[in-house]
Amino acid sequence: MEAIGHPTFVTAAQETDWDYKRASYGRLSTRHLGVEAGLGTLGLEVNILTPEFGPRIYLTGILTELELEPDERITEQVCIGESCSRCLHACPADAVQHFGIDKRACAGEAQEYGFMTMLQYMERVIDAPAVERAAMLKKRDMYGFWQGLLRVVGSFGDCPRCLAVCPVGNDYHLHLVDHQKVIPERTPAKLALGKRWKADRLEGKPVAGLSPWNERWVGPEGYKGMVAKQLAAFKRKTPE
Repeated sequence: MEAIGHPTFVTAAQETDWDYKRASYGRLSTRHLGVEAGLGTLGLEVNILTPEFGPRIYLTGILTELELEPDERITEQVCIGESCSRCLHACPADAVQHFGIDKRACAGEAQEYGFMTMLQYMERVIDAPAVERAAMLKKRDMYGFWQGLLRVVGSFGDCPRCLAVCPVGNDYHLHLVDHQKVIPERTPAKLALGKRWKADRLEGKPVAGLSPWNERWVGPEGYKGMVAKQLAAFKRKTPE
C-alpha cells in the first residue's frame, strides 16, 4: 500500500494496557476485528478459528487511509462446537467454558512466567530473610523470568493444547492429526461436561457464552458442516 502512495501503520498485536484490568486487555481486540473482517468466528474456547488454519494464527492490524472493499463477515459457526469439545478435553487448567474462558485459570498454564507471577515472586524475594533470598535468586523461577523477559518463553502462549488439538483447518490434517488423535488430558468428567453442553444447546437452554452480543462473534447461523466441507475440498486438491 505504501508503494502506491498510501501511508500505513502496523499495530502491536499483543500489546496490553495496564489500565484495562491490570493489563489483561489491550485497546484493540484483533480477534473481534478478524471476525468483522470475514476471517473466521470465535470457537468454544473463544480463540478465533479460520476455515483454513483453525486457531493456529496470529493476527495484527494495519491502519491505512486507503479505502478497501471489505470481505463479508462469516455468519456460519466455524467451530464444530459441543459435538467436538476437544479443546475442553485437552485443557490442563479446565479453563474452557461454554463459548468462554476462565482467564485466570488459563493464564496459570499459558503464562507460567507472566508479569504478575514475576511481580509476586520478586515481592517474596524482597520480603525473605537474606539467606533465603540468596537461594530464591538461584531457583528455576528466576531462569524462567529471564527467558520470559528476553525470549517471551513462558511469559506468553506457553500452553498450546487447545490450539494443537483443534481439528479445524487444513494444517491440522496436514501436520497434526496423527499426533493429536489421543488426548491424554481427557477425563470422564470432561466428556460428561461436553455432552451436557451439547444437550443444553439442542434443548435451547440459555448459554452464557451465546448471549445475543456474543452470538455475533461465534456465528449466528450455528455450525452447518463447514469443517467437513473444507476438509473434503482440501483433500481433492492435495495429492496422496
